Amino acid sequence: MFRWCTKKKKIFRGGEAGGGYGRKAAVKQNGKWGYIDRDGKEIVPFQYDEANPFEGNGHNDKNDRAIVKLNGKWGIIDNTGKRITDIKYDTVKFVSAYGDAEAVLNGVKFKVDETGRTQIKKYSNYDYDNVFVYEFRNGYTPAQIRKYTDKEHNRFTEKIGLIAKDSTEAIPFGKYDDVGVENGAENKGIAWVKSNGKWGIINIATGKEIIPVKYNSISRFQDGIARVFNGKYGYIDKTGKEIIPIKYEDTRDFYKGTAIVKLNGNWGVIDRNDKIIIPMKYEYVDFIDEVSGLICVKLNGKYGYIDKTDRVVVPFIYVNLGSFHDGLATASRNGNQGYIDISGREVIPIQYLIAHSFENGRAKVVKMNGDEGYIDKSGYFTFTNKNELGPKTKDEPSKPNTSQPTDNNNRFQRRVCSVCHGTGKIQETYIGGKKVNGKTVFAGERLCPMCAGTGYN
Repeated sequence: MFRWCTKKKKIFRGGEAGGGYGRKAAVKQNGKWGYIDRDGKEIVPFQYDEANPFEGNGHNDKNDRAIVKLNGKWGIIDNTGKRITDIKYDTVKFVSAYGDAEAVLNGVKFKVDETGRTQIKKYSNYDYDNVFVYEFRNGYTPAQIRKYTDKEHNRFTEKIGLIAKDSTEAIPFGKYDDVGVENGAENKGIAWVKSNGKWGIINIATGKEIIPVKYNSISRFQDGIARVFNGKYGYIDKTGKEIIPIKYEDTRDFYKGTAIVKLNGNWGVIDRNDKIIIPMKYEYVDFIDEVSGLICVKLNGKYGYIDKTDRVVVPFIYVNLGSFHDGLATASRNGNQGYIDISGREVIPIQYLIAHSFENGRAKVVKMNGDEGYIDKSGYFTFTNKNELGPKTKDEPSKPNTSQPTDNNNRFQRRVCSVCHGTGKIQETYIGGKKVNGKTVFAGERLCPMCAGTGYN
């Protein structure tokens, strides 16, 4: 017997269970593996020697893939059982959530995309043993061909190049010491290349150098600008022009026309013309908040928020500050955490051991006594991530829940539990404390099974 481990438990008999994912599980019957759904219906026939759990990106079961074995060889099937690849590989493993896989056949490594197309072919004009590929970005991936000189001791020579999704060489193997590509529309059609310890950028289609191979490092383009490093940092545009001199000790990428930089030991903010927006006077500039536009900075060992005119919005009294979500940001001081709004007002007291960011009007917190739960924007605490009434506490009074009518006299007030009388616990005969559902239950009592420790039903 085996069991599907979901909230809706379904028991299947007469076989051995493998892993389950989504709505499918691998099952072995009469010595062969196949797949069933939650109702026990066969969706892939029992024909394989081995069957791995389905994998996918979690958004759509139609995209799920599974690796199976037949007659000593491996391949990939889709969620209907259709073979995406031939069952011919010595080994297969998934390398991304989108169905990309690495497969090995006769000692040569291949890359297989979500359609099952083999993306790496045999390059007859090179002498090599293996091909190693990386993640495809903007239609290209760096690839290495490796020739072993002493396989027992893993000694080899290698050459790196760039290949397209149809496995053709975009940059010949061995032309450069290293090659890289980046995601994003701004970085499409270009490749980072390294030669003699220096980096530059070329146009992939023409092979023409557009950024000279002369920098120790070059970042990806953001807002049409890339960071470069040659002992110090500066910025270039897509033509290779150094639009901001190489003079800064540290820098961050440009975002919406501004960048965080460090000069003479202090941090500030500049614009695209190297004009100083925020003076170089801060110990650290942590980030520019995407929602409020405020800038999180550190001065005299404490954090605060300033606006783009350098006006202090949130005073420098915090050990740490988070970014704004749902209009509130986490704030830490004196070992406690709470929440501030965009004006800097502490709208939820700094009283929690741990405070997470708000999302959809609620945030997970851990109280100083170890209780975990959720709060809304008024600071009202519950033990669950639902709008349910929790037990009354000194600092956070309970409030009625308008979603659950109970009686005619007070239709929207939840009743005190008739078993534990609102305490959330009942008497127990054992001696000594223990953990129940993550909460410590002390000697002589346990959580009330009627109200699950909330005190209300």
